Amino acid sequence: MVDRTPRTRSMRPLHLDHDAATLGALLGRTRLSDGPCDGVILRDGDPASILGCRIEANPLAPDGWGFDPELPGARLVSWSGSLAQVPFARDWRTWAHGRAALDRFCERVAPAFEREGWKLALRPHARHVLNDARSCRDFLAAHSGGPFELALDPTALLEPSMLDVAEEHLDRLLEALGPSAALIVAEDVAPADRATAGIHAGAPERDAGRETGRETGRETEPGGLDDRDDGPDERTRLVTTAPGAGAIAPALLLRLIERHVPPSTPLVVRAAVADGWRASIAALDAAEAAARMRSFRGQARDLT
Repeated sequence: MVDRTPRTRSMRPLHLDHDAATLGALLGRTRLSDGPCDGVILRDGDPASILGCRIEANPLAPDGWGFDPELPGARLVSWSGSLAQVPFARDWRTWAHGRAALDRFCERVAPAFEREGWKLALRPHARHVLNDARSCRDFLAAHSGGPFELALDPTALLEPSMLDVAEEHLDRLLEALGPSAALIVAEDVAPADRATAGIHAGAPERDAGRETGRETGRETEPGGLDDRDDGPDERTRLVTTAPGAGAIAPALLLRLIERHVPPSTPLVVRAAVADGWRASIAALDAAEAAARMRSFRGQARDLT
């Protein structure tokens, strides 16, 4: 007998981005490695399954960052970088010369990544070298066959002025880049001057302004503005929030991800707000299951 019970959709693998300092403290270690590491991405419910490590340092800064193959996993997630003095400020040099600088960086690190069997997943940002769908596609095409991937954080490609039509922007970004992304990062965001107080509950204790910058890359150091920024709106930037506390409805983002991204592509959320994302996923699953049940019952009535 055929089981015709409606099923909830098969959810993609959920992974949690754990703060490396917190994880190291839990393991009784001051550092996870001798190299830079700001986060470790583990599969939810299976901490032995490591998706990769995250690094917040600007790869295009004069001191850049070093690659440590002793880190857990075989993938490093990094911003694509900026030529600004403040990593997430606007700077005309990033648009004019950033791609050439990123190509040189990739040429320099590619041999080490290939030798160790690692991947470098670059995470785009609206104010970095990889800042829209076209720049990401062009980069992937130019470096095809190399150890480079795309870690797509769609809300990181938004500016405050885009929030009124965020759904349209996110839909286009995920349609263009979702199929080629190695992983998807889910974040809710809000303008810094409107963000809900206490949204980082559960995150490691540290200076609030700096914590946001290290964790998400959407806020500059407190009071730090690049002297080459292009206007006062530099002070109005997007910061991450707990899901549902910002401008992006979690259900909307999850539906767009399901629409455009292959189901095998991992979904990554910050461990500090994982419960909120789990609840959003469960609510969306329940709503879709109810809709399928209604459809199933309607089909059954039509057959009687």
